[in-house]
Amino acid sequence: MLSSCAASGPVFNSELIKVPDARATLVIYLAGFGKHMNLFVDGQPIGLIRHNGFVVYNSLPGSYQISAMSRWDDGLPPPPLDVQLTQGKVTYIRYNPKFEQTRIVAACGENEEILRVCWRYTDIPAFETVQESLALSELGDLKQSQ
Repeated sequence: MLSSCAASGPVFNSELIKVPDARATLVIYLAGFGKHMNLFVDGQPIGLIRHNGFVVYNSLPGSYQISAMSRWDDGLPPPPLDVQLTQGKVTYIRYNPKFEQTRIVAACGENEEILRVCWRYTDIPAFETVQESLALSELGDLKQSQ
């Protein structure tokens, strides 16, 4: 059922992440399941990340801010990540879906005269820079998000 939500591009291989001359490369990936997110670098869209998928982005070296927004504009966006891209290098970022338990007070009852403390699970994804060796092992069978 969820297979239609998974990334459907080519399976990861090193040819997909060759760094062009005088450029830097960013690979953002989601190993497993999580909310699809539109990805941005300094506010400019670079692609949609899907289940078991990755996105490759080539740019000039420098400091950038990685951010994301849910496809459906629901829930909280993940906090942005500041990253330094280095010429001739690949930077790997893992998108980690996380769940945070949040306590809320809700008005209940016919006249909303009763207050009740409820627990709600809020999807709060996060980005994390990872070492190349770990990233390559996690990218193994992932497909490029298209």
